[in-house]
Amino acid sequence: MYGPPGCGKMLAAERLAWNTGLPLLKVRFDAKVSSFLGETASNLRLVFEDASEKSPSLLFLDECDSIAKTREDSQEVGEIKQAINTFLQISDEY
Repeated sequence: MYGPPGCGKMLAAERLAWNTGLPLLKVRFDAKVSSFLGETASNLRLVFEDASEKSPSLLFLDECDSIAKTREDSQEVGEIKQAINTFLQISDEY
């Protein structure tokens, strides 16, 4: 789901979780971003490990635009590129 703030993405996720009887795991990506090299990727791994332990569950990833930038961004020094690659690898495995 995507859309502007306040359009009901979280409400839709909560309703979907309630209708399916699955626990809803809400994760704000902006809270997982760290200024220390490698820590953002580690935080993302912990999110997916927690979701795997509570399987089956509904995982709602909010504020993805905080890391979902182009990997060819010349202004980025490396932390976000590593976080994006880690996120893609972990989500493939998940």
